[in-house]
Amino acid sequence: MASQFHQLRILVWKNWLGVKRQPLWTLVLILWPVIIFIILAITRTKFPPAAKPTCYLAPRNLPSAGFFPFLQTLLCDTDSKCKDTPYGPRDLLRRKGIDGTIFKER
Repeated sequence: MASQFHQLRILVWKNWLGVKRQPLWTLVLILWPVIIFIILAITRTKFPPAAKPTCYLAPRNLPSAGFFPFLQTLLCDTDSKCKDTPYGPRDLLRRKGIDGTIFKER
């Protein structure tokens, strides 16, 4: 256990010698993240986030559904319009050209 503390003490001493021998590099290492943070803070205050309405897109097949269903969805479906409400089962059937009368009204 004493050996680990001794190694830590030597490592801290070595680090201190680097700081003492290269003050300019130490200053750069300290100031660089501060400058980046200031740039980000100024950018954030100049361009505040704007609220955008929710956009629901039609569901699409993923590659795990198979190559051809994915390709069909990718190439044939151009229904990329934003809706302000989520898609329901009737919307999906209507999109496929199936009448939604198979659903019973409750």
